[in-house]
Amino acid sequence: MSIPYVTKEQTSRAREIPVLEYVLRYEGDKYKRVGSGYRSKEHESLAVSDKGFYWHSTGDGGKTALDYLMSVRNYDFVSAVCHLIGEAPYEKGDNTNQNSQRSNGKFEIYFARYSANLCHSILQCSSSAC
Repeated sequence: MSIPYVTKEQTSRAREIPVLEYVLRYEGDKYKRVGSGYRSKEHESLAVSDKGFYWHSTGDGGKTALDYLMSVRNYDFVSAVCHLIGEAPYEKGDNTNQNSQRSNGKFEIYFARYSANLCHSILQCSSSAC
């Protein structure tokens, strides 16, 4: 039996995604605007804003889409990370994963920006001999 896992780098990318961006893009029809935030149509006590989410009836809350998927949608950690970044998990004992086969292209903008920032950092470092 193989055990799926995600890397720290995959986890970091998933943690960069704000919950409000995720909710508006993928679950917008399940929420209604209330003041400066949004409330779930299914669960009135579930509120989402640019600061995060809080589910008043359960006491659960968080800031990222990863927190949201695990608390509200009951994803396990590995599944939530993979869902957000559009990559397959690694399998214990396997040094490769199937990312090119399973990428679903979610959050392309976030990761294009992430990649651009990473490249900029590398170029800056190489030119200033960090």
